Amino acid sequence: RPKQFHVVREFKSELCIVAPKSVLEIDRARLEKIQPMLLGDSCFFGQAVVQLSASLGIASRGFEYLHSIETILHCVSVGIGYSVMPRCLMEHHGLKAEVSIHPYAGKKNFSFYKVCLLSRKNSKLVREISSYL
Repeated sequence: RPKQFHVVREFKSELCIVAPKSVLEIDRARLEKIQPMLLGDSCFFGQAVVQLSASLGIASRGFEYLHSIETILHCVSVGIGYSVMPRCLMEHHGLKAEVSIHPYAGKKNFSFYKVCLLSRKNSKLVREISSYL
């Protein structure tokens, strides 16, 4: 926790695999037919997608790097790909019924944080965001 940041809220969760509704079980045969989707290699969730694909022996034919979680979930819901997301997000997401959610094996518990610069801690915007979260 760098000193210049103020933690607005901590979210504790675990990872889960998000796949098209038709995928009832996570295995190589099912997932290698669709595209692994992630936000980026440096993203914690993106690293989990790469790790999942490697553990299933899915040859890296390239990953789809998308710009938002919403885009990834819409692609998954129409059957284009799979990804890894925080379970706390998927429990309340509007597309929850349109995808299948599966356990993620391996290191799956984590925390992520909403932060702001310490100098903005008492700003009106941060107070409003804090009450929203």
